Amino acid sequence: MKFLVRLVRGSWIPDAMAQMKFSPKHRAADIAKMLNRGIVMARDRYGAVPDELLVKEVMITKGFIRRGVRIMGRGRAGRSAQRTAHVRMKIEVADFDKLIADATTKRQKERLMERRELIATMKPSKSSTEVIDVVAKK
Repeated sequence: MKFLVRLVRGSWIPDAMAQMKFSPKHRAADIAKMLNRGIVMARDRYGAVPDELLVKEVMITKGFIRRGVRIMGRGRAGRSAQRTAHVRMKIEVADFDKLIADATTKRQKERLMERRELIATMKPSKSSTEVIDVVAKK
């Protein structure tokens, strides 16, 4: 799990999803599910598109260890342990103005500006003719 978390930490969501898709580790599917949940929550709560989301923080702690008996040859038995882990992930909507100001090289600034322009074209712009129905509850 530590290896997968280090791949994801601090990266853009599409890059993190690609890392999990092509990773041979079997827990990569679980991390990908968490990333998908974060994408859906960000879209519902903030209207964000996946390209503007960053994995801000990922933490792993030890979980419950299920112990059992492992049956072995010649009538022997040993102990087995199935380990679990708790994963906590924080995803944030990128503040491009701050990221561009903090960029150290010219190439970083150019890439961030390109990404900001791409996201501006992806987000649906609200037209002035759009009507929002609001129902008042009494």
